[in-house]
Amino acid sequence: MERIKQLNLHETIRGVTIGEEFQENNFTDLLDAIVGKMNGDDSLDEKIIFFNNRARYGQVVFLAGGAGSGKGFASKNFLDVANYKIRDVDEYKLAFQALSKMERYNNYHVIVSRDPSSKDNPKEISGVQVTKNKPRLDYVGSNTEVYLLGDLVLKNQDHVGILHLAIKELGIKNKTLDALLSQRAGRGKNQLPNIVFDITLKDLDDIAEVVPKLIDAGYDSDSIHLVWVLSDFAVAVEQNRNRERVVSSEIMLKTHVGAANTMYGIVRSRGVAGLNGGIYVILGGKDHTVFWTDPDGNVITNTKGEKLVKGFKSVTLKHEGGSWVGEDRVQQQLYRWMIESIPNSPKTAGMWAEISKYLENSDIQEV
Repeated sequence: MERIKQLNLHETIRGVTIGEEFQENNFTDLLDAIVGKMNGDDSLDEKIIFFNNRARYGQVVFLAGGAGSGKGFASKNFLDVANYKIRDVDEYKLAFQALSKMERYNNYHVIVSRDPSSKDNPKEISGVQVTKNKPRLDYVGSNTEVYLLGDLVLKNQDHVGILHLAIKELGIKNKTLDALLSQRAGRGKNQLPNIVFDITLKDLDDIAEVVPKLIDAGYDSDSIHLVWVLSDFAVAVEQNRNRERVVSSEIMLKTHVGAANTMYGIVRSRGVAGLNGGIYVILGGKDHTVFWTDPDGNVITNTKGEKLVKGFKSVTLKHEGGSWVGEDRVQQQLYRWMIESIPNSPKTAGMWAEISKYLENSDIQEV
């Protein structure tokens, strides 16, 4: 192990822990990283965001960003969260569908009500109910539909919306979080699991409703962090088309605009109540990600065919347990990224006007 450390590798390489926790089944990933070291680079100084010196317990990260922004890629390649429990509503959808195909749960149905005044096709959803048994046939009217839960297709934008509302109707997010935290209640901070909350941050409630529960469970506010993956909206739309779970253009716009407005509010107010960890912004998209290459300029991949990430663009807005970064150039850079990435729509007009005015009077520098 000492020989490995002498190679000046980071203690964590894309989720591979070097030290007492080293796992044999991670060895191929370690070798992939060493290949990058030995193919022409003087040092493998991979950029990655750590939380409280890679603490094994008691850390919470709110990973925010609109639909299709690349949060999954960011968590895998830019953040040291390999041992974190990931709470992602999209994973709930997959798990819920998998259960619905088992004999014990295969009779769950979703009753969908449509707004008769809607001019959309299909009409806008006005309500969703989940029932264990199929409702009577005469229950279904011209503005009501019934689906077997397991028949909903995640490539169908309308079905994704139905499934999302069904998960919300059942309160699964809150129930599973309450169960997770109650299992550790009173057992000390070294029993509190590291958690990533994958959220859109379309409004502050995504954080504000959860933080009090975390504090009550024993998490320190200094150990609750926020990372915003800010991606160009046009790029996110394209990425959404290639995802396993496709969301509608309306949801795409709502989540990206909502996240931008919420983060703008957080920056202006200098924080969120109960969240005193680090606050970071990552500029998403392949154009802002640097990959390892060999001496001939070919991108190096691991044994799974995945490109090895060397670095990415990001800014630190607030340090863990400390104050906000006071440098004007950091705020200028963030605002510049926001203007370049977020659609100028009626719901962002106020933010756009204020940021544009701020930038007109600033000498913008790259961070």
